[in-house]
Amino acid sequence: MRRSARRYASKTSVPVHKSRAQIEELLDQHGADPRQTSESRERGEAVVTFRLENRVVRFRMPLPQLELFTTRKVRGQTVKATPEQQRTAYEQACRESWRALHAALKAKFISLEGGIETFEQAFLAHVVTADGHTVGEHVLPALEASYRTGKVLPLLMPGEPKP
Repeated sequence: MRRSARRYASKTSVPVHKSRAQIEELLDQHGADPRQTSESRERGEAVVTFRLENRVVRFRMPLPQLELFTTRKVRGQTVKATPEQQRTAYEQACRESWRALHAALKAKFISLEGGIETFEQAFLAHVVTADGHTVGEHVLPALEASYRTGKVLPLLMPGEPKP
C-alpha cells in the first residue's frame, strides 16, 4: 500500500464499523438494493457490492496489511515499532481507508445529484459485467496497451481480464 505524506482522514477516530454503517446508510438513501459490505483479511480487501439503476456495482478496496507497520518515524529516524504501536498504526490505516471509501461513494452520489455526471459516468469502472469482472478490470489493461503502443484497441475484449 502506497503511503503519502498526508492521507485523507489521517487523524480520524471514526471506527471502521461506523464507516461501514454509514456506507450502508448512504447506499440505502440512494435506493441501492440489494447491497453488501464485506471484508476479507485473508484476501486483503474489502468489497462493497450493490444494485442500482439496474446494474450491479462493486468497489474493491485494498486493506492495510499489519506486516507493513513494523517501523515508524521518530524525529526523522526510522525505528522498530513495538507490537502495540504496530497494531495502533494498522488500526488507524484501516479507519482511514474506510473513511476514504465512504467519501468516494458520497462524492459520486453528490455528483449524480448535482447533474455533473450520469450514473454510468460516475460508476462505469465499477459496473460488474456478465462474466463477474468489472468494466474497469476489462478496460484498464486495453487502455494501458493503447497508450503503450499508440494504437486504439477494443476495450471490452473476450478473454481473461487482469484484476
